[in-house]
Amino acid sequence: YLNWVGGMLTGDFGTSYTYRVPVTELILARVWVSLPLAIFALILSTAIAFPVGLIAASYRGKVADLGIMSVTQLGIAVPNFW
Repeated sequence: YLNWVGGMLTGDFGTSYTYRVPVTELILARVWVSLPLAIFALILSTAIAFPVGLIAASYRGKVADLGIMSVTQLGIAVPNFW
């Protein structure tokens, strides 16, 4: 186990049992699809959350703030896979 953890710290994740190739190669082949999606999601969520947060802060304790807070709490409660 310590050998495996040490390999992970150096970037050696071992060999895939299914594909019989180094796991690092499998990860690198797929990271170029996942990375743009993650960056786009980060930019989009920031572009939405920042102005909505400013609105909620400027109307603190009022109906707009309570509505925004309710919707955000509902969004947090929804499972990530949905």
